[in-house]
Amino acid sequence: MKEDLVSNWGHIRTLATSRYEKLQASYRYQRFLSDYDELSGWMKEKTALINADELPTDVTGGEALLDRHQQHKHEIDSYDDRFQSANETGRALLDASHEASDEVMDKMAVLTSHWDALLELWDKRWQQYEQCLELHLFYRDSEQVDSWISRQEAFLENEDLGNSLGSVEALLQKHDDFEEASTAQEEKITTLDKTATKLIDNDHYDSENIAAIRDGLLARQNALRERAATRRRLLEDSLLLQRLYQDSDDLKNWINKKKKLADDEDYKDTQNLKSQVQKQQVFEEELAANEIQLNNIQKTGQEMIESNHYASESVDVRLSEVAKLWTELLEATAQKGTQLYEANKQLQFENNAEDLKHWLEEVEWQARSEDYGKGLADTQNLLRKHGLLESAMAARQVCC
Repeated sequence: MKEDLVSNWGHIRTLATSRYEKLQASYRYQRFLSDYDELSGWMKEKTALINADELPTDVTGGEALLDRHQQHKHEIDSYDDRFQSANETGRALLDASHEASDEVMDKMAVLTSHWDALLELWDKRWQQYEQCLELHLFYRDSEQVDSWISRQEAFLENEDLGNSLGSVEALLQKHDDFEEASTAQEEKITTLDKTATKLIDNDHYDSENIAAIRDGLLARQNALRERAATRRRLLEDSLLLQRLYQDSDDLKNWINKKKKLADDEDYKDTQNLKSQVQKQQVFEEELAANEIQLNNIQKTGQEMIESNHYASESVDVRLSEVAKLWTELLEATAQKGTQLYEANKQLQFENNAEDLKHWLEEVEWQARSEDYGKGLADTQNLLRKHGLLESAMAARQVCC
């Protein structure tokens, strides 16, 4: 009986151990199935959620989507331990040669495949969302640049070149401010170009559109530079023109003023003739000084014409006007000088004639004198005076 009891006890313990092992195996199998079902369901649901997110349409949406996608990653990472646990459970079942090893192996392969696919999907979508955010950031920056270029283009639509020296100088100052602002924007456009190039080099999904936007903005920027340079040249030409007009107007006004003086018949006023002659000499000196200004105007105008200035015809007309007025002034000045010279000669003749007349009256009085002396000495003295008179008459005869 003792031996039977010991044998039965041993058998029961063996049975109990065997059953325990089978129950443990069954538990691991059931837990594996449970983990499989749970993980499969969760991965299916998570895959659907990730696929359900659509690409955003602006920067704010892109940032929000990246944040939400990062939350998906945190949840995926939190399931990593459970995936590893299920994988370890399945590996243990395979190592124990469980009766459902084939099924376990298939399900482990499915889990691994779905897990890898989920991670790959997350990475793929993360890259898409990053590219999408970068795209909308590029769109935002390009719209700002486009808006700025449009304002600059509108500024350059102004064809006003000024109609006075002051207005041209004001326009040039505005253009200086415009070019300074353009220089400040160069960095933004350069950054935009680098960003677009980087996106294209990284095989962005919308590379073609990015390249088109970038190339369009760069082309407009280059055109803007050319138009700005053209307008600066025109404004500088306008400044030359207005300076020429102002200098020539000043000279014309001076010529007209002096011509009135030259045309004046004040030379007929013999009382102030000496003063008029002095004034004429001063004026001729002033005329020589202003001839330098005339030459400068002529030189500047000729250079403008030779450089194909946009107002070459007007410049040529203005130069002709000034040259004509200058010629008229020279002629009037020469005539006035001749008139003053003749008037002065006439005055000298009249003065000489008047002196001669008075002298002749005095000589006639002496010649008519009946005083022939009252003695030798007195007669000799009268003869000496008469000799002097005849000498003076001979001298006057030669002079006149």
